[in-house]
Amino acid sequence: MDKKKTVNIDMKQYGMVLALIAVFLIFAAMTGGKNMSPANINNLIMQNSYVVILAVGMLLCVLTGNIDLGVGSIVALTGAVVGIMIVDQKANMWVAIVAALAIGLLSGMFVGFFVSKLGIPPSS
Repeated sequence: MDKKKTVNIDMKQYGMVLALIAVFLIFAAMTGGKNMSPANINNLIMQNSYVVILAVGMLLCVLTGNIDLGVGSIVALTGAVVGIMIVDQKANMWVAIVAALAIGLLSGMFVGFFVSKLGIPPSS
């Protein structure tokens, strides 16, 4: 007798990927394929690159069993600092970026001190 190989697909595991594919195909049909252009894909990647950077950093938190929801707040704070410095204060772009990195570093050290030394759990 021939044994046929069967593939079991766990819908819980691949549900979000299938939903993403379905949404992409729906928008491709609705726009006549304009969202599948290389320029649009490039725009999506460039506009969401900070999310990928945050996700890589959050992976370390999730792997250790913690979830720190304050990361998004720090991104908003540093983005606001850069925006205010460049637009309102007419500061140099590089000075604003260094200031934002310094504020992000200090904020992270502040939270890290309370989490590591005082045993306060990160926000979840």
